[in-house]
Amino acid sequence: APAWAPDGKHLVFTSFLRGGPALFQLTPSEGYLRLLWDQGGVNSSASISPDGKEIAFASSHDGNVDIYVMSAEGGTPRRLTNARGIDTQPSWAPNGRQIAFTSSRAGSPQIYLMDAAGTNVRRLSFGGAFHDEPSWAPDGIRIVCTTRDDGNFQLATIDTVTADRIVLSGPGNNESPVFSPDGSLIAFSSDRTGTPQIFITDSDGVPHQLTFDGENHSPTWTGVTE
Repeated sequence: APAWAPDGKHLVFTSFLRGGPALFQLTPSEGYLRLLWDQGGVNSSASISPDGKEIAFASSHDGNVDIYVMSAEGGTPRRLTNARGIDTQPSWAPNGRQIAFTSSRAGSPQIYLMDAAGTNVRRLSFGGAFHDEPSWAPDGIRIVCTTRDDGNFQLATIDTVTADRIVLSGPGNNESPVFSPDGSLIAFSSDRTGTPQIFITDSDGVPHQLTFDGENHSPTWTGVTE
């Protein structure tokens, strides 16, 4: 689950390099790898704030899986959620003021919103028994996520103001959607060709396959484009 910094110079991801799942920061241009956090059984789903200064992630550091935030430079994280159930998959709003995340506190995985300080928590997704992997559009209004529709995983967009939901159905299972930096495209993983591969939609919503070998998951865009 790699996450690019907004400046495109480094990324944060989960690795089992030292045994358990830990967060690492990689600077690809230098080949520099740095351990950020390895306390607790689970450390995953990193999301870097729009200003690049903080990292939200899911951790079981205190027993339950909750959302934490830490400095991008490292240090001790602070806990944002403290509810019964699993909280994971944090995603920063483009203005840095809110974080969307997945929680099972209501009995099934659903999308919630909270202020960046962990306050004002509210449920966003309705109309389905499963919603996961939220990702913000650059306009700060829409969220794209994974839902379950007729037994398959499908993509859906949710308006954060009205909570209106639109399911973007396609063949096979379609997961891990992310908006491009300009909001015109969505990258996602799909097994419609038999194995999970990365696809990208064009401005008309027509998918184009990008990868063909092996199995490919969890796409992420660089924070800058050239």
